[in-house]
Amino acid sequence: MFCQKCGNEIRNNDVCSCVIVSVESNQTIENEPNDAQNKTQTVMENAAKIAADFQKNPYVADVINVVKGMLSKDIMNTLENAGKRSDILWIILICVTALISTVSIFFGLFNWLLKMVNSLASSMWFGSSKLRLGDILDFSDVLLINISILASLIASFFIFSGLLFLLTIVCKKKVPFYRLCNMLSFAFIPATVLTFFAFIFTAFLPAISLFLLVAAFSSMPVLIYSGIKTLEELEQFSFWVFCAYYTISLSVSAYIVSRFVFGAITNLYDLGLDRLIYSLF
Repeated sequence: MFCQKCGNEIRNNDVCSCVIVSVESNQTIENEPNDAQNKTQTVMENAAKIAADFQKNPYVADVINVVKGMLSKDIMNTLENAGKRSDILWIILICVTALISTVSIFFGLFNWLLKMVNSLASSMWFGSSKLRLGDILDFSDVLLINISILASLIASFFIFSGLLFLLTIVCKKKVPFYRLCNMLSFAFIPATVLTFFAFIFTAFLPAISLFLLVAAFSSMPVLIYSGIKTLEELEQFSFWVFCAYYTISLSVSAYIVSRFVFGAITNLYDLGLDRLIYSLF
């Protein structure tokens, strides 16, 4: 007896090996999609479990609640509660907000600069190419500038906190340093969020990004002063004393930022006018 498919000789009532191989291959093909679906489902379940465990962390949950409180109508109560905290949440908040602000400032600034330069080049008859960030900055340059911005922002926070603490001592008010830090770290959250959205809008609506930046810098003194007034020891804090404190803090912080950031940029030997012109034309 011969197989009708392959022609091999087989015994009576036996099944040819080619039929067995064909059946096994069909079963394998049918099981492959199920295996892929099972693996995808397993990965998604593991990711959901990791996210759930991450959110169960008390500090993560606290940070989420803080951000929600500072971006809601309950902002004043959130600020008042911040001035009563005695934990280290302010360290986490200032690191997170500084990182977000660093990315926003860097890419927002260079995105705006590149758009302006490319717009200028496109209006010239000899402009032939579009300048990109990678044409003028290497990865090490980007890293150096971002580290400089991050360090200056963290230093600025300690300048605001330290000068406010010294001011409470001069005014003979006993306010623990960590309470001031918690209050200030909460007050910087709306400005961080607005700066982040300003960076996004630099890509297609620069005018709105400028408006958001103005709103960000305007929200800082308002929230800091409101936060100071929520502290029981500083309820009678003078508005003019606050103006002097904020002006000094902002001036020193601006100087620190300029020294860090512009110092990093000027130390980039490859970031020259000749390279910029060569990349464009």
